[in-house]
Amino acid sequence: MVSHPLFRATLIILAAVIGYEGISAMISDVADMRASVAAKTNAVAQAQPDGLAARSGYDRDTDRAVADALEMLRRPANGSLQREDVDRVGDTLRPALARAPHDALLWLGLAALETGRAPNSSAGAEPLKMAYFTAPNDARLMAKRLEITTRMSGPIDMQLKQLAEGDVRLMLTRQPDQRAAVVSAYRQASNQGKTLLEDAVRATDPSFLRLLRG
Repeated sequence: MVSHPLFRATLIILAAVIGYEGISAMISDVADMRASVAAKTNAVAQAQPDGLAARSGYDRDTDRAVADALEMLRRPANGSLQREDVDRVGDTLRPALARAPHDALLWLGLAALETGRAPNSSAGAEPLKMAYFTAPNDARLMAKRLEITTRMSGPIDMQLKQLAEGDVRLMLTRQPDQRAAVVSAYRQASNQGKTLLEDAVRATDPSFLRLLRG
């Protein structure tokens, strides 16, 4: 990611509020996911008809917007989100998605934003499903997809539930290094999210339930 004085200053301010390690990890997560989906993004972009503004890379603003959306998701649901912050992130992600609707990471950011803003609503469900559909086999997105799904407080869409259960199944059986992410999601999940995770784990590896519940 290219360095920028304003971007560095923003990170310093955020670090003072939520801790340097936390914000550094979020930016690192975005960078890792970006690298994972970049090849897919470029391949799809090259297939776009002439005249369409296909997005071939990630700029500083969208990287920051995705990281900010994930940070907003993790704030306590106590009205601490500032309207101007929500608007700024949304105003960055939505035009970017209009240019690159094949970009799974942008859909993930929008899903995190909508879920953090209104966890009781279903506003985050559709962008999250798009994050699944545009990069269904990308293992690096699994933990974030699961985190967003299980933080939803309202009824979880059946299709989204099935997609999340598929992630849990793969994380437990083929991605053993991601088992800790399943436990982490459970620790922060809503009641509905905990039920989803318990059901998915019970169907895949019942012996993991004890560790899940800790």
